[in-house]
Amino acid sequence: MTRHPKRKQQNTLPVTLFTPETLSLTQQALAIFEEYLQRTSAAIVNRQLARETLSSLKHKLAILSASSVDSPALAFDRNEVVILSCPLQMYMLACAFTPDAPRKREEMRECRNLLHYFHSLLFI
Repeated sequence: MTRHPKRKQQNTLPVTLFTPETLSLTQQALAIFEEYLQRTSAAIVNRQLARETLSSLKHKLAILSASSVDSPALAFDRNEVVILSCPLQMYMLACAFTPDAPRKREEMRECRNLLHYFHSLLFI
């Protein structure tokens, strides 16, 4: 009786497709982040980089929202992933402290799923 060696599992990137709901949620989260960048007077070291990255993200999300199902996937660079993570966390906090927080649970779950996906991209 011989033992079969275990096959190595391939390290593949997790696949996430933006649904219309998660795309809308991400755009709302980016709007909160953009508002924060505009109104804060604190000295942010990389404010210009954040604004440029935010502009790039908004453009990519607009392309995704206007595209059809068979359009090619858009890649996010590391700066974009970091910028996407921050607004999603801010949006989760905003949802948690709204009076209708129980209704926002689904949005919070979607935020967590997106955050998990983007964090997995950072640590590959």
